[in-house]
Amino acid sequence: VQAHILGIITDKGFETDFAKSLMEKAGVDYTTSAADIDQTVANRIEKEIMQELRVAGLFREIPVIAGATVLPMQPDSNPATFQTTGDTSGNLEEYGAVDAAFDVQQVILNAYRLISSTYIDNDTDEQILIALLPMLVDAVARAHARAVDGMIINGAGSIDGLDTYASITDSTLSIGGSALLTAAGLLDARQVMGKYGMNPRDIAYVVSQNGYYDLLDDAGFQDINEVGSDIAMKVNGTVGAVYGSQVVVSDSFPAEAAGTPAAFAVNIRNYVIPRLRGIKLETDYEVMA
Repeated sequence: VQAHILGIITDKGFETDFAKSLMEKAGVDYTTSAADIDQTVANRIEKEIMQELRVAGLFREIPVIAGATVLPMQPDSNPATFQTTGDTSGNLEEYGAVDAAFDVQQVILNAYRLISSTYIDNDTDEQILIALLPMLVDAVARAHARAVDGMIINGAGSIDGLDTYASITDSTLSIGGSALLTAAGLLDARQVMGKYGMNPRDIAYVVSQNGYYDLLDDAGFQDINEVGSDIAMKVNGTVGAVYGSQVVVSDSFPAEAAGTPAAFAVNIRNYVIPRLRGIKLETDYEVMA
């Protein structure tokens, strides 16, 4: 990964001294293995980003082939009718409807570019760049992960986040510290979800850092020692559970102020994230005064 990034920065590909030494030690011929190496590098950087994700790891990703993809949605239906004779009129309809029509809905998945860029002086020595490479890889992964997690919570541009979709419960926390986030407060938020809050395994609580510290003082919050470590292995960032539902801490919450959220209760099966393409590293030479 580092040799690949160094080659992009210096515009030498795998002809840098650093890359040549790695290839020689590994016994790899880049000419015949270029495609495999480039794919391995892209996959490795994606894994670095995935390790930094906290909130996004909760949701399923759907591969798409276009910037906008129509996803058909099947609504719930009203019960069928018990009769001794046939029903001459259509009675299959959406749940709660009375128009005798079953209207299939749709959601449009929009894929956006996620870009992280930096500038490096043209006269920077290759040996200095080698020392910076681990930090660059880590910084790129962290930058992309924070952008995705922040988008899910707060939205970004035309993208709506949980803060837009979520209904506000009656629980109000005092910024002064007299009211704390509790497991009971999270359960109140889950109860507002109705049928979408029935299965605790489908529910996740996303809490702010201060909210997490409040939960540590609450007897209703179960840590990993009580619920087991299998949850934490499945979802990176999970630190415990409340009534069987996982709790994830995020640093992407807005600064505390009147009307800002402290936690979200979300049915993770109700949301998906589209993925159009993988990671691509590019360089551009710019002459500036």
